Amino acid sequence: METRNFKILVASIIVGIVIFWFLVYSFVSLGVDPLENIRDLFGEEEEVVLTIKGEVSEELELTLSDLKSDQYTQVENQQFEFKNSFGRSFNKTYNGVSLWSILERSGISTSSSETFTFVASDGYHSEKPLDLSLAEEYEDYVIIAYGGEDFNENEDGTLRSVIDRRVIPNETNTRFWVKYLTNILIE
Repeated sequence: METRNFKILVASIIVGIVIFWFLVYSFVSLGVDPLENIRDLFGEEEEVVLTIKGEVSEELELTLSDLKSDQYTQVENQQFEFKNSFGRSFNKTYNGVSLWSILERSGISTSSSETFTFVASDGYHSEKPLDLSLAEEYEDYVIIAYGGEDFNENEDGTLRSVIDRRVIPNETNTRFWVKYLTNILIE
């Protein structure tokens, strides 16, 4: 009887080890984070998706929940006109949050702050910064988009900058579109 129990114990341990390594292999090959759902269950902190830094009183880090909250001006189903470098104009519809409302309500911009630049996760940014006065004057047309009819998270990332053509009518505004937006630099 003892040898039979011992054999069952050894077989159970071997099966457990094999299943464990198959799970590890599956998680690695599929790129799955097995702890992701556990973090959601226990309410761990949300990931910071946007940082505002530069000529500010203090660096501001925002999560997607922060950006979608009612403390900032939300822009929903807003149609934006774009003009690209080939002269082609088109319209797209986005949901997002007003950049000016973030700066105004957080109170981080200083009196010497004059311009802003959107920066992507790979370091891409437009070659020319824009005046902060444009974000204030066109509050609903300079936004950080996180959704909408034409928003595609696979192509745009979690966030993207969106600036309507009326904000800078004499320039191609698509060069100020920044996909995979992670930082806003205030200078």
